Amino acid sequence: MKLSYKNLILFLFIWLCTGFTLGTLTLLWPLRWWVDLARKQNLSNFQEKTGVIFLILLLITVSIWLSRLIFRWQQKQVQQTYTLLSSIIPFLLALAALALLMQPDLINKDTEQNRVSEQFTIGPYPSEEKIKELKAEGYTAIISLLHPAVVPFEPTLMLQEEELAKKYEIRLIEASMLPWLSDNESALNLIENLAKNKQERYFVHCYLGKDRVNLVKNLLVRLAGEEAIKVEKLSANRTFEEKKRLERGEVYRLAPGVYFTPYPTKEELLAFFLASELKTVINIMDSTNLEHQKRIKEEREIFVNSDINFENHILNLAHTNLKGEMNNILTIIEKSPKPMVIHHWNTICPEAKFFIQQFEKQTHSKPINLNQAHVRTN
Repeated sequence: MKLSYKNLILFLFIWLCTGFTLGTLTLLWPLRWWVDLARKQNLSNFQEKTGVIFLILLLITVSIWLSRLIFRWQQKQVQQTYTLLSSIIPFLLALAALALLMQPDLINKDTEQNRVSEQFTIGPYPSEEKIKELKAEGYTAIISLLHPAVVPFEPTLMLQEEELAKKYEIRLIEASMLPWLSDNESALNLIENLAKNKQERYFVHCYLGKDRVNLVKNLLVRLAGEEAIKVEKLSANRTFEEKKRLERGEVYRLAPGVYFTPYPTKEELLAFFLASELKTVINIMDSTNLEHQKRIKEEREIFVNSDINFENHILNLAHTNLKGEMNNILTIIEKSPKPMVIHHWNTICPEAKFFIQQFEKQTHSKPINLNQAHVRTN
């Protein structure tokens, strides 16, 4: 076979497209599976990295082999159409892979964030809704571990995040890291210096929320010692996003940092309300009802002693000033510190259903039943 510049360029193009497509598939499945398994089995960093390097070498080998097959096949064809197909099909597959990588919300839909310490929470690339939520929850900055060398998708995502950070007025700090290929010393030194400012709260992310953030997590655990491990255990599975339903009903996210829940049991009160970062609770049960009155009193005493803002505002469907009551509650929600919870006795009573419907109608923010959303994604 005659080796010319034309043939060399064609082969490299086929290999580039094929390698990118296979690389995307490897990143999202075999590589992800191996990293999860390595950490579940408590393998050392060396063992984990060895497995990753093996998968990368296997990817290179398979992509070269497959590209060579495609190249040799088109060289044997007489018609020019086959030469075009040998280029166009790998190119279209690479475009499809790129389009998938540009949808981190879709890829990371089942990836959860983890609170490492009082200052730091780690997770995957944040959506616009997530950035808005972080701002509402009091985070002061986002630390991005994305790297401009991870082309072509991470530079684009970095620009998008920069625009969103400006839009929602939250500081964006770039601590670019390359997974597995570098010691990332400068980025880790930057994060170590940021950890000295105890007044700040940071959300740290890479693309998948698994690899580069794990290096940051290891650093923070070393810096904070047992405190970080304790915080991680206390916060595990205790947010409303992860719990999705309580004993008396399902949990709704009305807006970023605003949730509607049923009245909690004593266990739920301790595990999910008092152990969370909740700042406001608004009870809309009728205080003229003797049974409700007792519940409201108990709740008020607990939250006031826990420095959580508590208010009771009646929403009674039989009242003539129902619209005024609803508007008053919405005004309080807008002005009160977040994250917050609004609740009735359960989430299927007429008052609860009315409130959720009216909240959507008047704020144009679509409530999400977190339990149903969880069921649909599993």
